[in-house]
Amino acid sequence: MSNKRTINAGKIKVTFEGNYNSEVSYRINTVIKYENIAYITKKDNVPAGTLPTNTQYFDVFFDFSEIEDKVDKVEGKGLITNPKPTLLSWLNAVNENYSSDIIETALINFLALTADRNIYGYDEDLWASSNTSTLTKTYANVGKYLEPATDSVCENTNYSDSFKSIRCNAYVDDDGVQHITAIEGMKEFKDTGKVDVFSIFRTPYEKDTYDATKHHYAMKFIPTEGYTPHKLAIQKDGTVRPYILIPTFLAGAIDDNGTRKLYGSKGLIPAHYLSNATGSVKSDSISYSALVTHGRNRGQYYTGGLESEYAFLKQRFWLMMGTKHSQSVLAGNFNNNQQVAVSVAESDVHRVVLTNAQASNFDLKTYVSVGDRGTATSNDRNNGYMHNLANVVRIIGKETVDADHTALILDCDNFTISNASTTYVSTMYERSGYSDEILGQTGSIGSNTNGKHGAVFCGVEIFQGIYEVSGNAIMDIVDSNGTRDVYVCNDATKLSTDINTIKANYTKISNQIKATNLNAHNYITEERYDIENGIIVPTESGQSGSGSAVGYADSLYVDAGTSGQREFLRFGNVNNGAYAGLSRLYANNGLGHAHWSFGCRLSINAVGGELSA
Repeated sequence: MSNKRTINAGKIKVTFEGNYNSEVSYRINTVIKYENIAYITKKDNVPAGTLPTNTQYFDVFFDFSEIEDKVDKVEGKGLITNPKPTLLSWLNAVNENYSSDIIETALINFLALTADRNIYGYDEDLWASSNTSTLTKTYANVGKYLEPATDSVCENTNYSDSFKSIRCNAYVDDDGVQHITAIEGMKEFKDTGKVDVFSIFRTPYEKDTYDATKHHYAMKFIPTEGYTPHKLAIQKDGTVRPYILIPTFLAGAIDDNGTRKLYGSKGLIPAHYLSNATGSVKSDSISYSALVTHGRNRGQYYTGGLESEYAFLKQRFWLMMGTKHSQSVLAGNFNNNQQVAVSVAESDVHRVVLTNAQASNFDLKTYVSVGDRGTATSNDRNNGYMHNLANVVRIIGKETVDADHTALILDCDNFTISNASTTYVSTMYERSGYSDEILGQTGSIGSNTNGKHGAVFCGVEIFQGIYEVSGNAIMDIVDSNGTRDVYVCNDATKLSTDINTIKANYTKISNQIKATNLNAHNYITEERYDIENGIIVPTESGQSGSGSAVGYADSLYVDAGTSGQREFLRFGNVNNGAYAGLSRLYANNGLGHAHWSFGCRLSINAVGGELSA
């Protein structure tokens, strides 16, 4: 594996190439290690075989032993008191087996070394003045672009590495302290099985203001007066980390000593509920209430996905993409509702034969389930029998059977179709890790806009075709007009399913959720960000002129309940179409409602941190 690392240090682009190689001709500003000293090239096209001690071509960059002696230690895993950026520490952490303390120290020093002091922002026209979805980029964000990748087209962007994420393994202990145990590139890093994968981002410091016609958002990567550190960066002791951890994948369930536990790793079917689940087809209740239990099965400070994590993804998307209409650039797996009976009964196969017209509606590298419903009459995916032959498996090919039929080739064990008329193939959400083949940190397999593929955004998998249930917020119905109060809790130890306890211990934010029409889809026209508590909610929806191509272009669905509570369901599922997207909120179900189309993330961020005085 290459040791090459490229960083931007001020206006100089420095590339670290690892140990000196006498067979390589080096370019200018390349750093190499030779006899425990780091050297940097002064010229382009250094002749191969030129020793780094040759002062015509090289200068000393730093002496490894001297740097090690000068590194200040991290105090209580908080901020470095006198940061000394050390490329050495970072590179060693990536390539050697070190403790969490050393890895975290190296990460903090690396972030300090590569600090980006720019302001990045956008302006949003308020609905009363304009219904446009387009955001106006401001400050250093002007002229920046991000064009998503596919599995055949590379991502195209001029955003710096400051916006990229790095994957890691991490956990939170029973004292509410997070620990990074490995970074992608280390031999200890794992992304499958009973591990959790997180994406490391630089901490954003944010400012969010309004005037009569516009909403102004700005962020920086360094502490600045007037800017608030992101909620996710505030540790239990009140100090602020220069990085945050976002769950990379949706959580799947793994049998762990007789208990189904949630893990955020690759290759897993998103944990979800099924009725009549038997055999290898498992059911895992995922709802707000169930997530309280699921989190505590992993540890005192584990939870379902936090609203502050969704707020981070929203703000970063709006900032980089320059639009509130997320489906215009990343449509997600939201317009992919296919269910058809197979055409031919076959034995010991891993394919389904469909008519040519039916097969054309299924994209390669999407996921399906195959099930024989027998004497049952419902094709609802909520029934376990709809998955009993092949459960959320990938379409890896198509082949012509005859002039009228095409077979979908599936990546699964062989099965037998006894009765074609009762056997159905249904489109599904993807298994985690589906984004591996995408040629960048942002994009989709095949097409970014046909609505049949989940996406990845800055290294985080999103829009998978399944609602994501919030683990730390609920809605309380205020009146019969669709108004809801919002309660949020950022301390996992205080999470509860009892509404009286929730009202006593959670924070009721000032922003209320409002809908114009009940039992209907209201397209969102305004969202408000509570920076202090880390939550963005729709505050206006369903106004005249709103729709799927203006404003936020996503819907808020509010039922006609006059009392009680509702759980937060984010993004959408495979059959939501234009209703789905980054701002979509389904507000129709009680706190304990679970369904085949409800999934979740697993978070370690609810440690209850508040800024120190």
